[in-house]
Amino acid sequence: MEHLLHESINRVWNERDAGLRRQALAELYAADATLYEPDGVAIGPEAIANRVQELHAILGPVARLEYAGPILHHHGVAIGRWRVGPAGAPLATGTDVVHLHDNVVSRMYVFIDVPPGDAAA
Repeated sequence: MEHLLHESINRVWNERDAGLRRQALAELYAADATLYEPDGVAIGPEAIANRVQELHAILGPVARLEYAGPILHHHGVAIGRWRVGPAGAPLATGTDVVHLHDNVVSRMYVFIDVPPGDAAA
């Protein structure tokens, strides 16, 4: 399970080549995989690929996502803390909660940490 999440972050979320990203999505995500983010929902690999492309446009070419610490998992659910940004300077941090089914990602919930000094909703 931990290996699958590392594959996902590297081959989907950090992949800049759209063709390679779509290939990884086909291998690592269910056909009806759903991505839940604070500002929306993406259903299916094509919609998730589009969301990743939008994220790359926002973050720029050198930002990378990585898991910060161990990924905890049991009974088909995994949770991992992440950070994104250039090396050594995270732009954002958060947590993924991932449901797996048949050894692929079926649902991913993305939680983004509130930056220090911002009022929590």
